[in-house]
Amino acid sequence: MLTPQEITKGRILIVDDTESHVLLLRKILKGAGYLSVATTTNPEEAVDLYKEFQPDLIVLDLHMRPIDGFQILDQLKVIEGEDSYVPALMMTALNDPDVLLRALERGARDFLNKPFEPAALKRSVRQQLRWRRLLADERAGVVPVAEPRAAAIPDAANLANFIEIAEVAEERNAYDDAAEAYARAAEIAASVVNPDVGNKFLRLCGKMYLLLAESASDPAVVQRGYTRAARAFLAAGNLSLATSSDRLARSL
Repeated sequence: MLTPQEITKGRILIVDDTESHVLLLRKILKGAGYLSVATTTNPEEAVDLYKEFQPDLIVLDLHMRPIDGFQILDQLKVIEGEDSYVPALMMTALNDPDVLLRALERGARDFLNKPFEPAALKRSVRQQLRWRRLLADERAGVVPVAEPRAAAIPDAANLANFIEIAEVAEERNAYDDAAEAYARAAEIAASVVNPDVGNKFLRLCGKMYLLLAESASDPAVVQRGYTRAARAFLAAGNLSLATSSDRLARSL
């Protein structure tokens, strides 16, 4: 779970050509503790504002005039590079798979259908900002992503669901459930994003199993936690943590 200090670090840019929508989005996000929010109702200003504001997340309406969300994403890809991670949360009243695929191909990371629930907006924003910190390349602030496929659309939604399940389970100290959810997220991320991202989630899976082992009083559960942590770290390529976890499991 993000701390209050972390949640204020997210810089969010809202682009929507309907002023009432912008005001509502801004009010919800400000009320949720996101203190750095920039907005525009002119989609033609979006790219210049993006370069000036350097947001961590763009909340972008898909259907606008005179240019739409697709065109804005295309321009951002030119700025950031074709293989760059452009964190965009798309707002759309349509639930058309072809439209969603077009947006995914241009770098969209998540969707909210209009009309939306405030809780859904806050959940998606929180999730995308967490991904931004988790997946960002340390040098460039972006992570290369594989070209999305039509078949990957359901997987992308499932990935978000498993991450949310893992976060809620971790918050409740249900480390076994959190580990399993991160393991499923790792499988999907390896195909939807890339193997390196999958390995990041495998390392989180291993961390959850370590927490399980360290918090359990039943020796069998402790041993299972260390053993599964070793397997997860080994699969992620972290031989040091895999070896130490295996050693702890064998010592019981």
